[in-house]
Amino acid sequence: LLNETWLKKSIKDHEVIGNVNYNVYRNDRSQLTHPADPSNPLKFRKYGGGVLIAVKSDIGASIKRLSMRKGAEILAIELDIGGNKYVFCTVYRVGNLGESNHESIINSIKPFYGGRNHRKVFIVGDLNLSTASWPVNEDIAMSNRIDRLFLDSFDELGLHQCVNVPTHCKGKTLDLLLTNMASSVTNVNVSEHTTICKSDHFPISFEVKANVKFKKSPKRKIFNFKNLANWDQL
Repeated sequence: LLNETWLKKSIKDHEVIGNVNYNVYRNDRSQLTHPADPSNPLKFRKYGGGVLIAVKSDIGASIKRLSMRKGAEILAIELDIGGNKYVFCTVYRVGNLGESNHESIINSIKPFYGGRNHRKVFIVGDLNLSTASWPVNEDIAMSNRIDRLFLDSFDELGLHQCVNVPTHCKGKTLDLLLTNMASSVTNVNVSEHTTICKSDHFPISFEVKANVKFKKSPKRKIFNFKNLANWDQL
């Protein structure tokens, strides 16, 4: 689950995830996903942002992409594994966006709780809640109204935040792991910031308890160009 991919339509999925054994889902930045800065309505940063989810194709699960509201860089998929439904969602929130962006994100999350079957929800991403402390200390007043709105919404939705150490080079915990099934999450780890790519954020890894069956890889025909190619004609 990736944040700030900086992708656009001209960049194909296989240029990002070179392994063909992944199904790739994207929500690149556009004026529909990224509203203008409320303090400067004419300003729109065209490049940047964007979210992506890649799922290994050998996972024995039915997968569907869930619809999201406009006005937020957010992407979610649902995996049906043995009758149990798992929702994985990735969010990137620019820190200077206002209450309408908060409403778009929360209104996209609320439908995860609909339907007859209980869904296990896992939300990750850079939400830029820079004044929030984890674990939450209710005795500390928060100066940022938007941050307070997000924390109240997480509480209303029964979402527990599992990352309690800094995820940014300036010592802030900006990258979160929210879930309504904390008992299903194990081995939460925050790695060094250069582990995956050059970034001022640190990558997060975690495991989810699930009885997953894996599909056998189909046989593929691979040409042996080393021994059989006619190099002179080529």
